[in-house]
Amino acid sequence: MESMTGFGKGSASDENLKVTVELKSVNQRFLDLQFKMPKELNGQELALRKILQDALKRGRVEIFCQVTASGGSAQEVVVQKELLASALAQLKTIPGLREQELASSLAGLLAQPDFLTIQEASKVALLLPALATTALEKALAELVKTRREEGERLKEILRSNQNTFQEIVLAISQFNEEIESSHYERLKNKVTELLGADVDENRLLTEAALIIERGDIHEELDRLMAHLAAFTDLLQAQGPVGRQLDFLVQEMNREVNTLGAKSQALVIKSRVLQLKTLLEQIREQIQNIQ
Repeated sequence: MESMTGFGKGSASDENLKVTVELKSVNQRFLDLQFKMPKELNGQELALRKILQDALKRGRVEIFCQVTASGGSAQEVVVQKELLASALAQLKTIPGLREQELASSLAGLLAQPDFLTIQEASKVALLLPALATTALEKALAELVKTRREEGERLKEILRSNQNTFQEIVLAISQFNEEIESSHYERLKNKVTELLGADVDENRLLTEAALIIERGDIHEELDRLMAHLAAFTDLLQAQGPVGRQLDFLVQEMNREVNTLGAKSQALVIKSRVLQLKTLLEQIREQIQNIQ
């Protein structure tokens, strides 16, 4: 089980360049990747996105990429020699142009991006994709590790809540059996009090059965126990289970509401309120599970 909350950082470098990647993830219904990177890495976004999509299924993940020089020069000067030579030849044809003026004009030309540019060194440009991928993979490994650690913590909390929930369901089941067994005796005593000892036993049994049927919660209790078994299986499963747990909790909540509506006994209604509180706590926790 993995949480959707986590952090990871990784870096890769050579003699000229260092790439650092930081990943920060929080809960989100779907996978949402937000890249923040320098323009040098724009061309790598699709490849980096694919790596993350293969490893993560849900969560909002912010990807911070930084490129810095680690020593030497990561840039090179590119002079458009033919264009500059043509411009210089044209300048020399100007009558009366002195040498100092020619040098000044040449310096002006070199300041223009059409004649001189500074760009990434060709070697650096070739190595950049590999460095970015390595840095991302290191950050991703750390992110997955922290998400799994948080997932294990959430699993223990959910197990504790599940055990408490099951204890309350079993208590309700026991109370229900005691309440049903007392229905007949209470009804018989009431009828005898009103009509005397001459009571139609068959009619009494029929009336007691109708009262019990109206408040019968066996079906809801059985389904809740089945849902708890499914809950246990999901906690032990591998891979993303957050959506399945969320759906299961919705089903459990529906059964608890029905149980509360059908039962008139105060001792059961108070336990139903406890179940609703636990389900709300469980729902909050599973919102962070991938």
